[in-house]
Amino acid sequence: MLLSRAEVPRIVHAEATPAELDLVLREVNATARAVPPTTAIGPFEAQVLRTPDATALVGRGGGLTYTQLNARANQPARRLQSYGVGPGTAAGLDLPSAAETLIGVLAVLKAGGAWVPGPSAAAVTVLRELLPDNGYLTIDPPRALTPHHPGALCPRTGAVVPHAALDHRVRWLQAVAPVGPGDRVLFRTAHLDDVAEALRALRAGAAVVAAESREPERLLRTVREQGVTSWHVDPALLGDLLAYVESGQPRLPALRQVICTADVLTREDVRRFAHALPGVRLHRLYGHAHGAGAITHHLCAPDDFGPVPLGRPAWNTRAYVLDAAMRPCPPGVPGELYATGPHLITSSRGVPASRFVPDPYGPPGARLYRTGTRALWTDQGTLSPCGNLSPCGV
Repeated sequence: MLLSRAEVPRIVHAEATPAELDLVLREVNATARAVPPTTAIGPFEAQVLRTPDATALVGRGGGLTYTQLNARANQPARRLQSYGVGPGTAAGLDLPSAAETLIGVLAVLKAGGAWVPGPSAAAVTVLRELLPDNGYLTIDPPRALTPHHPGALCPRTGAVVPHAALDHRVRWLQAVAPVGPGDRVLFRTAHLDDVAEALRALRAGAAVVAAESREPERLLRTVREQGVTSWHVDPALLGDLLAYVESGQPRLPALRQVICTADVLTREDVRRFAHALPGVRLHRLYGHAHGAGAITHHLCAPDDFGPVPLGRPAWNTRAYVLDAAMRPCPPGVPGELYATGPHLITSSRGVPASRFVPDPYGPPGARLYRTGTRALWTDQGTLSPCGNLSPCGV
């Protein structure tokens, strides 16, 4: 088997040629994409007007249409506003079911606040229950909200994710792994990846299926019985999915794509996936906990060889592989992966300041995030991991 230049280890780190510099600094980072300034909640409310009677949420107690879900979230939103939740504040979510959690997230965003998964000292209040329905409120609550206000808060790192960053992630992922009417997207928790998937479904006319158990076997039964077509998983859940199918359990005929935010994804994982779920697409996302959760995307191909690529940068994201002197590494030469973009966080009280450094290749004042990931560029302009991967997601 012949190896490409990118797969042959280099003993000496030669200076990048002008053509290589053009590839690793400019060509791979030609990611500019105009994104309209909007909030994370606005597109859902607009979708309500387009598909009022379509199914929006499927849960243990039945289903809600888009009109019903929107109105159901308006009630706690107004209650949260009376508790002081609004732009620039946060509310914790500690609700007993996935369906209520999704309604709670929508309510916090409608109130103008940022949601926090679980109780948090940063929250002005914690939503622990939804009051019984006393008639649907069809009028959305007033809010002086902008795309720059916080939409989510990570309690572990203190990272604040603005509405614009969350909206950016949803729009970009919708472009690379779209969903639409007829799709069913699984929702489990109030963590960023799950909420982003739910918001993506709810602005595209799809339905969200609330998973009322996190136990793997019951979760996979929900995927099968509810006809889930798109599912975001972490590596542990991907392993559970593969073990379930390989054990001879009933197939998942409706499932058409799986999106995995993975710090480690092996070639064997990809081959097992293709064998167990033929025709189902496996998307790999790579990200970090100090932004909207995704830096790169790769559509996995089972017949490739070598490490599973991290992929190419997301919209409006610049990625650099740099050596210890902050010089660009030529294709095939490993270095540390740095990333930056308007949707990525460039400071966080829970992270050492040394992880955020001046960007020598960007505009004045720009900063880079040191991911802690060792990677290299291939000659085709794709990022490939080299070990020491840092944790992904929020």
